[in-house]
Amino acid sequence: MVSGVALRTLKLRIVTIEVTTDYFKTVSLADRLTAEAKLVHEGNKILHADINVCNQDELLVARGKVIYYVRGEDSEDNYDLETFKSKNTF
Repeated sequence: MVSGVALRTLKLRIVTIEVTTDYFKTVSLADRLTAEAKLVHEGNKILHADINVCNQDELLVARGKVIYYVRGEDSEDNYDLETFKSKNTF
């Protein structure tokens, strides 16, 4: 989810092709987690993003890799800025 929200800044309509998640440490409900997404490759129709999730001690607890397909351009009129849900139906 964090990579999809981050990639909304590119103003592109994207759909997920593949998601891979690696879990390294267990976490509790009391832990404070921070997720950071980074676009590592931007092709004409394919985007690759890496996600790191760290706990309050800045220890890496999970890592993700996501591949997206670009359907076309997007604008802020096409989704709710509060929830990041699309107003479009596919």
